Amino acid sequence: MNEKAIAVDQLSVSFGKNHVLRGVSFSVAYGSFAVLAGPNGAGKTTLLRCLMGFYQPEKGHVQLLGKPLCHTPGPEVGFAAEACDYPEDWSLKHLARFRRLAGAANLTAEEKFYRLLEEAKLSPAWKVSQLSRGQRSLAQLAWALAANPTLLLLDEPTLGLDAVARELALDLLLGYLAEKPTTVLLATQDLDLAERLAETVVLLHRGRCHWAGPLDDIKSRYQVVTVPRGLNAPAQGAPLVRRDVLQGEQWLIPVTIDHWKVWLQEHGLSARTPTLGEVAFALWQEQKEAPCAS
Repeated sequence: MNEKAIAVDQLSVSFGKNHVLRGVSFSVAYGSFAVLAGPNGAGKTTLLRCLMGFYQPEKGHVQLLGKPLCHTPGPEVGFAAEACDYPEDWSLKHLARFRRLAGAANLTAEEKFYRLLEEAKLSPAWKVSQLSRGQRSLAQLAWALAANPTLLLLDEPTLGLDAVARELALDLLLGYLAEKPTTVLLATQDLDLAERLAETVVLLHRGRCHWAGPLDDIKSRYQVVTVPRGLNAPAQGAPLVRRDVLQGEQWLIPVTIDHWKVWLQEHGLSARTPTLGEVAFALWQEQKEAPCAS
């Protein structure tokens, strides 16, 4: 078996003069939980739709589950979109029956869908038009999981959910993963959620990949240190990010560079590991158009 469940190579997509994805490359190993993180407009939804075969890239290649992507993937790939486009006058029960009549699911999958709806506190009798945005997201997640996929692509599954519904969505997802080994690629702009769930992180900004690799690896490259005001950085470099705090200034520094390690020791300063959000903010401030780090 190919060791990569997802392999994206130099993927580029444009809509007219709008370059949405620019040479994006990354891979996700079988059975891992990967997060595609980036601010609104980074290209996350476009990338997922390319993986589903909805958009044809102008350049680059995609492989899913070891096979080149030539058309819309089969039922082994589950997808939950950010925007719910179910018929407004259908009930959730109608959706379940439609999927079975269309040959896309068996009775077992339909029963699983009903069980997941119950866990999400949704009634099969409710019409799509009656659902809030958060409830629609929960229904879509239940729909995707009911098909028993081995690869799951999720676009902002917790967007628009309050704290209670958010935990319901995560309970549904993590409960499913506890039952069946599954590869997940979850797109989100919520970096706290990304840090909570991810083994692998793909950071997108303005259509470019700024990092693809293990979460722990990217965080280990930097540290956060609080310094007194007026203290000068080493001559060889400057902090990647500086912000004012009560105690002085807080700096994000690249500890892979030796002179920063020496500088910390000379000034008797201790540092902490940054959050993913702190690292991502620094990377997204860079103006140079470098290839994806990994």
